[in-house]
Amino acid sequence: MKIVCLDAGHSDVKPGAYNKHLDIREEKLALELSLTVEELLKKQGIKVVQTRTNGNHISLEERCRRERNSNADCFISIHFNSGSPTASRCEAWVHNKSISKTINFAKEMTRNVSKALGNNDGSASLGYVGNPNVNYYVNEYSKSTSMLLEVCFISNDKEIKNYLNKRKEVAEQIAVTICNFLGVNYVKTEKVQAFDLVFENLNPNNYKFLMEQKLETGETLEHFIIRQQYRVKKVER
Repeated sequence: MKIVCLDAGHSDVKPGAYNKHLDIREEKLALELSLTVEELLKKQGIKVVQTRTNGNHISLEERCRRERNSNADCFISIHFNSGSPTASRCEAWVHNKSISKTINFAKEMTRNVSKALGNNDGSASLGYVGNPNVNYYVNEYSKSTSMLLEVCFISNDKEIKNYLNKRKEVAEQIAVTICNFLGVNYVKTEKVQAFDLVFENLNPNNYKFLMEQKLETGETLEHFIIRQQYRVKKVER
């Protein structure tokens, strides 16, 4: 059985990039996308190991330890970029000593994600932004073929709104690309009807408490909602 390790970047403690105009945090988007990709891969008979399934903080060292212990065939760390309000494109970063197969994997990933977003602006690069002689931690200390994927720019209102409208397509293209790399034939599944969940009269603390509650399956309510691809509307006091 093929094994994939997915790493949703950041956490509640270190939430990453933030778009204050739209009140969107990177760690939430990364987790949602990672869990959606997991569901798609599992339908293809692939085992998925997540470095995190909730907002709890996990160090880079622990993320890579979990990847190494998983015996994964590949490792994808999912992030959303930040820059100027007009910065735009999908990026992937791989180890600066990567072989051509890994580089081509990253190129295909950015090409397919860009296609899902409706543009052709993507790139795959070696090393670390601004310095090709060093590597991102997840690429330096992982065991399997790895990449750090910056899906799009959260700082660009237009781009992140576009992503939110096409997030299912993006998740599917990530899953398709992983399957192509692993030599697994990706079989499209039927589209799932979306449902709205409305939470009323909950202040932020109560809402957070509710999302953290464990279900009989052992997963949190937040994880269940993301996995079922429900749309959530909060009506706060």
